[in-house]
Amino acid sequence: MRVVGDGVRRRTRRNGRRRKPGFTLVELLVAIAIIGILIGLLLPAVQAARETARRMQCANNVKQWTLALTNYSDVQNGFPQFTSWGRSAADGKVYDTAFSIQARILPYIEQGAFMQGIDFGDYDKYRVYWQKTALNSALFDKMDFPCPTLACPSEDQPRTALQPKNDGLYANGNNYVFCSGTSTGFGNNLDGGRNDGAFAWRQTSFASLTDGTSQTMVVSETRLQFPSAPSEPNDDDWDRMYVLGAGTFEDYVDPDLAALKPQATGTHRGFPWITGRHYASGYSAYSVPNARVPSIWLRGTELTFDGAASNHPGIVVVGFADGSVRNVSETVALDVWRAAATRAGSETNVEF
Repeated sequence: MRVVGDGVRRRTRRNGRRRKPGFTLVELLVAIAIIGILIGLLLPAVQAARETARRMQCANNVKQWTLALTNYSDVQNGFPQFTSWGRSAADGKVYDTAFSIQARILPYIEQGAFMQGIDFGDYDKYRVYWQKTALNSALFDKMDFPCPTLACPSEDQPRTALQPKNDGLYANGNNYVFCSGTSTGFGNNLDGGRNDGAFAWRQTSFASLTDGTSQTMVVSETRLQFPSAPSEPNDDDWDRMYVLGAGTFEDYVDPDLAALKPQATGTHRGFPWITGRHYASGYSAYSVPNARVPSIWLRGTELTFDGAASNHPGIVVVGFADGSVRNVSETVALDVWRAAATRAGSETNVEF
């Protein structure tokens, strides 16, 4: 013991050093709990900020498609046909030889190098079939073109999938699809130009959009049907399911009717991006966006029903013929959604 200063006796610490302060176990547990709460509060905000950034990038992609369409129209005096049909000189049969609208207009946003060497008018040479042949080998070699403008950044499934009957060929999918109309009446067989959207079997143009360019949808989103897509409808992935079936469209709309077994299911939606088949590159407004309805190809009647769908919660991003881009709620009224899908339906003041 020793006396210091004011006479207060203090015990001399061993080795002459002060003991460093530290956390008790209780204090440490409290600190960890507080940090966990803060992380729990911040994580949704971070995720929301990331989704906002992805949605903005998606909207920019849609904007690029509308600009490409305008540039194409200025040069070609009209829109690309939704599908092209050529008559084979060899056997006289009519073949679907379509290139997608995406393939036709990408050169107009400085993304056309990949199409060099392909003649869009050479229908017989570039028949779009699933299997790779000597006729279309140049086309299939370009199916895995990795253009970022084809991909929504919120898509959480692989863009590249092994395609059936293609000798092990991989093809890229496409999240942006073009509007063929409402799929009402004659449906979406795109036969004889009877569909009512901006893109048809015969060439359309800005002049044919008598509803007005600000009232007419041209492009929206879809979700890819990845290799592990469900073979039967479920709560999360109805719109990722593709049905090759029979009967009527209504047979597959009501979840209570899901017991109807399709003839086959596949991974077609959005694949391959380069083909003009409706399931790969088109959508219609028969159902509202993000509807719990699979994509359907009804064999026999050859009608297709492929809706718009998005990985953005509650909305789809839509591009209009005037170049505007809007977020459309999945709760939009069906009659309003269909009105925006027609090119000449005489609707006015389509407001979302």
